[in-house]
Amino acid sequence: MKHVEKSTKRKASGSFPQTPPKRTRQGNISLDQHLSNELSQLRTHSAVYHSTPLSSERRPTLSRARILQSRALTARHRTIESDIEKENSSESPSVSSLYIDDSSQVSSPDTDEDSSLYTDEESQPSAPRKADKSNLVQLNPTLTPRVHSIAKDFFRNQFRVINSSLFPEQVSTIVEAPSIKYRYHEKDPVSSHWGQKLAEEEDKVFFRSIKLDGQKYKVGDVVMVEPGDDARRGREENFKSRPAQSKNGYANRFWFIRICYFFEETESRSSFGGASKMFHGQWMEHGSKTLLQEAAHSRGLFLTNACADQHVNSIFCKCDVKLLNPGELEVVDDESFDGDQFFCQFLWDAKNASFVDLPRPEDVAEDSQFAPAHQFCHSCVLRERLEARNSVQCTEPSCVSQFSVDYHINDFVYLRPSGKMDQGLLEIAQIKAILPAKIDNTDDVRLRVHLLSHVDKDSVQSSESFVDQRLLCLSDTEKTVPFERVDGKCFVEAYPHKTASSLAQWIKDNDHFYILNAQLSQCLQCFEEHKSTLAIREQYIETHGPLRCLELFSGAGGLGTGLQMSRFATMVGNVEWDFHAAETYKTNHPSTKVYTQDINEVLYHLAQSESGKKVPPLPSPWADELSTLGTIDVVSGGPPCQAFSMANCYPREDDERATLALTMISFVELYRPRYFLLENVVGMIHYRLLRKQDSQTTALVGGVEHGMIKVIARALLTLGYQVSVKVLQAANYGAPQNRHRLFIWGARQGTTIPKFPIPTHFHPAKEYRFFEHADIKLYRVTRSLDPERPHVFAPFKTVTVNDAIGDLPGFDWINPHKAIPATTKDKREDEIRRKKMPCFEATHGNDLPGFLSVEYAHPPLNAYQQLMREEMHELVEEHVTPQFSCQVVECTTSVPLKPRACHKDLPSKLFTNKSKAQEPGYYGRLDANDCFKTAMTYCGPNRKSATMIHPSQKRSLTVRETARCQGFPDRYMFMRADNLKEDVRRAYKQIGNAVPVPLALALGKSLGESVVADWDRKERETSVEA
Repeated sequence: MKHVEKSTKRKASGSFPQTPPKRTRQGNISLDQHLSNELSQLRTHSAVYHSTPLSSERRPTLSRARILQSRALTARHRTIESDIEKENSSESPSVSSLYIDDSSQVSSPDTDEDSSLYTDEESQPSAPRKADKSNLVQLNPTLTPRVHSIAKDFFRNQFRVINSSLFPEQVSTIVEAPSIKYRYHEKDPVSSHWGQKLAEEEDKVFFRSIKLDGQKYKVGDVVMVEPGDDARRGREENFKSRPAQSKNGYANRFWFIRICYFFEETESRSSFGGASKMFHGQWMEHGSKTLLQEAAHSRGLFLTNACADQHVNSIFCKCDVKLLNPGELEVVDDESFDGDQFFCQFLWDAKNASFVDLPRPEDVAEDSQFAPAHQFCHSCVLRERLEARNSVQCTEPSCVSQFSVDYHINDFVYLRPSGKMDQGLLEIAQIKAILPAKIDNTDDVRLRVHLLSHVDKDSVQSSESFVDQRLLCLSDTEKTVPFERVDGKCFVEAYPHKTASSLAQWIKDNDHFYILNAQLSQCLQCFEEHKSTLAIREQYIETHGPLRCLELFSGAGGLGTGLQMSRFATMVGNVEWDFHAAETYKTNHPSTKVYTQDINEVLYHLAQSESGKKVPPLPSPWADELSTLGTIDVVSGGPPCQAFSMANCYPREDDERATLALTMISFVELYRPRYFLLENVVGMIHYRLLRKQDSQTTALVGGVEHGMIKVIARALLTLGYQVSVKVLQAANYGAPQNRHRLFIWGARQGTTIPKFPIPTHFHPAKEYRFFEHADIKLYRVTRSLDPERPHVFAPFKTVTVNDAIGDLPGFDWINPHKAIPATTKDKREDEIRRKKMPCFEATHGNDLPGFLSVEYAHPPLNAYQQLMREEMHELVEEHVTPQFSCQVVECTTSVPLKPRACHKDLPSKLFTNKSKAQEPGYYGRLDANDCFKTAMTYCGPNRKSATMIHPSQKRSLTVRETARCQGFPDRYMFMRADNLKEDVRRAYKQIGNAVPVPLALALGKSLGESVVADWDRKERETSVEA
């Protein structure tokens, strides 16, 4: 449902002063002086600034200070234009820097973001580590032309730019005709004359057009108006802020609005004293006033869903705005200070921090029937229809509707918790009656409901009984609840026998539950409509098959595995430079082309191959040479996070790893896929570009705030893609892990951009603010249907540590007792424990502690364990830990067997580092009834923030347990039999770097909903035309 802003938030200045406003005329002098000084520090190459002075006879004078503001954070740098024929010769491309593996850059992470692989001796370094020469990999940042046109202003790195002749010609235009010099109004117009009268209603008269001092304005024109009051203070502060100053002078002084209709209010109604000549318009935002800020195109405008009535005296000037259709791309930004021709390609949704398609003409035409032609505003219609949908409507005694959902007797619904509920779980109930029965009374609608309960571990008699949260039972409770507690529908099917063949398929869908009763009353109308929706989805999959996906920076394959599990994507190509991670991917995805190469070289090679050029082979262990991949529907991946991670204690100026996100977007320019999906650490939101190293503290300072997100969004928009940004919490989607990660969806213009999946499991999630002054915020994803009452409730409880790994066989490490000799009590306890489970030597020089292959401890006891064990039999593999030093093993086995115990509970003789004694998190023991902490890329419990000791056993987590933490099924293999001791540590790194599989599965389902919706709409449109 689209968010529609209220119309009373923004008011242009109703009339002009005798001279331009003081703020505009004088400029921000102190700020300009600061920017002028900062300019010389940020730029490493000289630049010549040109501005075309605006004639005082035809435009108001804008201070030159605005030029400095708009250019302060841009930098022109020399680029390396690719010479295709030369590169096809024997010489290899030049290398501008070294790609240093994260193991040489990250030390003692103190956040939940990814770190690197260390031995236990390295985990507490006494001095900064130096780069491992064996891990140095040459990196030659490579971009496609359009992506480079954006990147060059925000990176000082040298880029190899793929020759533009390799790309098919694309339409790229604003308006090539000479600029039309419209009359401007520095003061209130002397004369004003209405055009054709259209209609008269009570105290309003509507007109087709108006002439102000001889300049005609008509419906559909976009005009600049003098800023007035803005009730959204964040937006008002952003408009004035330094990063939001554009290279275009008009964008810094005026607001933009598209005229929907003209009207004149009678004297009695007017708030201006006397009859008032007004217009109603739909606001447009210049790109610099969105999250793009200084990355915005100087001619780019974005439509919004906000609208307002404005006085015609607020109009300063008309401007030309070209609406770009799918396939049309923006021209290269000329950065003209006085450019008065603009373009608009997308709608800016500030509440959801998204750029989405403009309303389709056919949708606007359909909505026009809900308003008179002389008073049509699409934003008003959307808002009125939304308000109507959001209101409670009782159209018949057996039906009540709200938020476009019809509720009938015998429907199953979610109920918000009443009062304060710590668990935040939605209740499930069946509607038995709708009260009152009077059709015209909707003020106090109540429902008589029959509650259902989950069959969970608290309700079963034996701890060894199987628990499935999707299994419900009818309770003995009936009660009356207010309708405002209803929060959507769910669907319950009767399966008298749990072995029903279709049950497994039924419960894979969201909002599906089952009951073992033979008889179950249903609202047949709603249930059949839902089954029809499921049938349309299956018909699409059967007809078209899954989308062809190219996965970049795949690592071990968490994202690709989850997307494939949704059945809406299949991985046809994969690029991963780390051989061991690529080997893991290939082992588990044998039909996918896996290329173990630097992504820059792969991009360069494929660009030439796709154009039909003969290029030298680029070998890979599983393919003799790269070849064309054919049609690519989805480009997905997670670029290396080390440059963005807050755990990076040694950040670098112009870190070339930060450029890899743009190399990934270059694949979008190459293949023009329908969808794009990027994953990374939350630190990417805050990453500044063009930072400089302070000469005294060596810290990186200054730069473009939130620069990475701005450039990524701008690059996608430049290519004609919608953009949506959100931070997701993995635990909300069934992963047993507390892990926040950033996701960016891109969707080609004309394609429905996927929504972010709604939470299925309750777990607290964070919100993130973009800019200090702006009210742009990354809100939590909510399943609430009421936009005014978002919540974090969900149907299921968090998957806990015990839920995830409780069926895996237990074992302990043997305490070497080197520092503290074993007491009689220690020996007695060890004897008792050895009768319950085996113990293994865990120090260096022994075999890997644990089981390479062993029987499960017992059958699966919950749905998560059952899911992990799909396609497995009686044996589980890779249930081993690495080996450690005697000190690490003794500390680990000495941590008390209580939840959240850590190094602070150890004897002082064991944890001797007094400087770190008060720091949190060393040797942390997990709580069996809570979820895992964020999975990391190291395996040692002696690391800061390392909460990875088993909740009830004296050891750290095994490879298999860590894999389950990330949702990898047990059939997923990470180790080779011929290199176990090295592979075991690599396995933790691969698992820690992955996207949790349940989260990727949820994203795949959301992708599928968008694909099916587009396909279904086109099918219906085709059938109507036929």
